[in-house]
Amino acid sequence: MHRTRLFSLAVIALACSSPRAQRVQNDATPTSVCVGYEDVLAMPERPFTPCELEAQPRPSRTVANPWTVSYSGPCQFVDIRVVVDSSGQLEPGSPSVRGTNVEGIAANVVKAMSEAQYVPGRKAGRPVRSVRTFHFASPNAVGRC
Repeated sequence: MHRTRLFSLAVIALACSSPRAQRVQNDATPTSVCVGYEDVLAMPERPFTPCELEAQPRPSRTVANPWTVSYSGPCQFVDIRVVVDSSGQLEPGSPSVRGTNVEGIAANVVKAMSEAQYVPGRKAGRPVRSVRTFHFASPNAVGRC
């Protein structure tokens, strides 16, 4: 009986230290869950990422789409990241362009996002400093963004 228990403990210890077990444990970290926020996870005193929040930060009013409704050209997009503090204020350097294929419209989106008021992200029922990336894509685009 004692040998069986010892053997069982040895098997469990070996399984927990295997590369596969470590990979599974690492997959549970925010890095693999919050794709696109790896740079934020490396920041000291970092903001909370979307996967860590129960409610993401958002503009208190809808930000107008920068493309006209009649636009029907090739797909254009702008990805904008904002960092919002716990009182709903944008932090310095925010918003920032994370990706675009149309610089002129990106400047308009940054301006609109800069002028917006924000509702902060929430964690455990409390407003917290948080980060979020917004994706804007041209309507009626030919092709896919």
